[in-house]
Amino acid sequence: MLGLFIKYFTIPNQYNDEEIILRIIYSPYHIDLKKNQLKSSAFHPPPKRVDISVLRLNYTNSNFCKQHGQRFAVPSKKYYQGFAAFKVADLNEIRNADDTEPRLIVSKIFEPRKRLFLPMHGDIIMGKLENGVPPSNQMKRRAKKIKKIVTLFRDPNPDSIKWEGEAIKI
Repeated sequence: MLGLFIKYFTIPNQYNDEEIILRIIYSPYHIDLKKNQLKSSAFHPPPKRVDISVLRLNYTNSNFCKQHGQRFAVPSKKYYQGFAAFKVADLNEIRNADDTEPRLIVSKIFEPRKRLFLPMHGDIIMGKLENGVPPSNQMKRRAKKIKKIVTLFRDPNPDSIKWEGEAIKI
């Protein structure tokens, strides 16, 4: 446990432009399996939120990310399928000059009661709450832009505990 605690403090609190960011992909929400295409809804925040969770691959590995994704799958409802990957610089480039979103923030998670330890966790902030409501049209446009910069890495064996897909390189 001490090693994990130390790792929590050694991961930088700022992003490097060359970092690879992963969004865990689930069907049917994030991917059209028949077309083998990512949906822009992969980058829509949950209701009443403006952030979506991501993992910083440079500070973990694809096996850990896969197992984390499997943990949040829901039988008969939400199936782990792989990752959408992009570089920090690519996300920064799609942001309009007069806009502050989408943007990445570091959001390390340490919840011992839930056995959830994610020093490599981050969020993409997609907008701001306006009168308690997220600006859905703006976030949908941003999600479409993000979809264009990501590379989809489908998992050839989603039930295995190890990543068996191609190496995640961009």
